[in-house]
Amino acid sequence: MGLEQQVWSLSDGKRLREVKAPSEKQIEDLLAANIEILDAGWLVIGRQVKTEGGGFIDILCIDQQGALVVVELKRELTPREVTAQALDYASCVSVFTEAQIAETYMAYSRKLGRPETLDKAYERKFGMKLDADAFRGDAGRNEVKIVVVATRMDGSTERIIEYLSEAFKVNINILFFCVLEYNGSLLLSRAWLRERDELAAAPAVGRREWNGEYFFNFGDSESRSWEEARKYGFICGGGGKWYHQVISSIEPGSRVWVRIPGSGYVGVCTVREKAVPAPEAVLSVDGKGVPFLELPLKGHYHRDRTDYDEQEFIVKVDWEVSVPKDEAVHEFGFFGNQNIACRPTAPSWEFTLDRLKSVWGLRRDGGGADASLQG
Repeated sequence: MGLEQQVWSLSDGKRLREVKAPSEKQIEDLLAANIEILDAGWLVIGRQVKTEGGGFIDILCIDQQGALVVVELKRELTPREVTAQALDYASCVSVFTEAQIAETYMAYSRKLGRPETLDKAYERKFGMKLDADAFRGDAGRNEVKIVVVATRMDGSTERIIEYLSEAFKVNINILFFCVLEYNGSLLLSRAWLRERDELAAAPAVGRREWNGEYFFNFGDSESRSWEEARKYGFICGGGGKWYHQVISSIEPGSRVWVRIPGSGYVGVCTVREKAVPAPEAVLSVDGKGVPFLELPLKGHYHRDRTDYDEQEFIVKVDWEVSVPKDEAVHEFGFFGNQNIACRPTAPSWEFTLDRLKSVWGLRRDGGGADASLQG
């Protein structure tokens, strides 16, 4: 079953005329400069990145979760060749070291005339520190997503993508685009072949049944304050649609283990209410309800964002344990992930929770903690 896009003007009912797409180079230039056309949650870290096999990846990105994204552009899609090429590139970057990833971005930023480290670019883009420990899954490889950008689709390609995705859990998708002309202007239309998951999950390799408890990354920075989260009883995140959709999926009553990237685990809490935008959040202070943004806050919490999808989202919680950042717990073998929140199923999750319960004096059945650890 092929995929076809058609667009009509509502003003005169005329169908927009499809025109010849620009060259792959022009499309690559456009996407690299405006990666939000593909996904606002991606950061471009390289173009024409040479692989060990001698090929060149058109665009290489990293997402907020630490996954690498291989973007291949093909105006004339040949399923067998393109899919094989994309899989080859993914296999190459799956074993990139942290140093190789950092060097790739440094080289790219120099070509742009604004050299900077990947750490700084990541924090500027996502509002949280890049945690190198969370790059590799339990299998010791980087998580890699594959995106083929093409002008045409056919049934053969769709069958290949579905088979790789469902039978082998390969994270591969195709973005179909077409160029349309309307009143002398060129318009770009896009459509994804497969719907993308909203809540992040741990890698499939070695996964177990989810135990019902969430992992949460709290980005302690100028944007938000961990000490304020401890004091007023909340966790938060925002700055884009993807973030609030993930946070909003955590149901009241859920138990959440909180980590500060680059530091370690700092608390565990129970969610009281579903996430709401910061301007709508009301927290309890000395028994009285106080609007969140009227609290004496040092963090910025995206208070200048008026668009719903761009706002900070606040989740009211009851702290079971919360410790200062300088008392964060991190040990070799602990579960790590770049997602703002996820439902871990990796073997390391069970190990992590056992160790945290031991360190914080929590009962194995989920009982309370020593009073000195409370927020």
